[in-house]
Amino acid sequence: LDNKVSLCSDIWSDHWQSCSYMGITCHWIDNAWNIQKRLLAYRCFNDPHTAQNISHLMFIILEKYGLTSKNFSISFDNASANTCSIDELIRMCQPSIGGKFFHIRCTCHILNLCVQDGLRSLETYIKPIRTAIHYLWTHPQVMKQWGRFCKANGMRAKRFARDVPTRWNSTYKLLLSTFEYKELLCGFFGQAVQSSSLYLFSNQWNICTTICEILKVFSDATDQLSGVYYPTCHLVVTHLCNVACIFCEHLNSNEPQLIECIISMKTKWEKYFLNIPEIFLCAIVLDHRLKLDGTATSCFRSSQIQPLNWVRGERAFQEESNATSNVKNGGRNQRGSTGEAHGK
Repeated sequence: LDNKVSLCSDIWSDHWQSCSYMGITCHWIDNAWNIQKRLLAYRCFNDPHTAQNISHLMFIILEKYGLTSKNFSISFDNASANTCSIDELIRMCQPSIGGKFFHIRCTCHILNLCVQDGLRSLETYIKPIRTAIHYLWTHPQVMKQWGRFCKANGMRAKRFARDVPTRWNSTYKLLLSTFEYKELLCGFFGQAVQSSSLYLFSNQWNICTTICEILKVFSDATDQLSGVYYPTCHLVVTHLCNVACIFCEHLNSNEPQLIECIISMKTKWEKYFLNIPEIFLCAIVLDHRLKLDGTATSCFRSSQIQPLNWVRGERAFQEESNATSNVKNGGRNQRGSTGEAHGK
């Protein structure tokens, strides 16, 4: 490859925690300006998940494919060992611009952490609906009763989405799928099932409507930023601003538990994005629909994100432009300019 590449890596264990794996995918733009993606490695990784072991295995894989000097960035989730391995990988790979844009935390993973923190505060509202739907799924005879009950009330029976503990968006999909049937569900569990632990009340969905409005912003961001065959880096700031807007909108809610949810999400969000990573700021400036002025107007001012981010974004963009110009203007002395850009 003549071009720079970006990597994504993840480490996980199987269901029984008996074996761990490392996966690495490689992304680049080819000479025809098409985005390409390849799976570089899928390896057993049963060594302790230390920063040294992670960086060592990654370097072996990159060296095998001749990519050690062509790696522009790498995306990790927020495991502390991954974060600690970055310094060693920068030392071994010598990425562009001194590795300033080398480490990218997975935005979707951070959004997931935000939602998980927030949903803990709303169990009072969500748990009764989740329990009732789980009861339907796990009792075939009750499911048949539900079908007859819907038919008697002129509605088509529906099999609702299931809530999976490891996927926050399954909670969103579960709540969303029940809105149209909330009156029927209340009637069914009040008449047919007659279990005090499964009683549902229509006002339980009032707060769930607001919860879904909030979760929709996170779901839309996760869906769009999970794309593989289109650029996503320039979309991050827009979605971060959308999340900041939804926080501002609901911080003055009359529901104490909803406010607690928003504060939990906001606290986690600010841990990673109070200072937005400069690579995302540079990327949105390169979006010809916004550029510098459009980004400041459309995103930062509307979302009340700290103006300091915008100052940092302008500075980072200027530094990147200068570094790129130094390389291009070096002409025959391009290698020397590159060394300067690396901070050597």
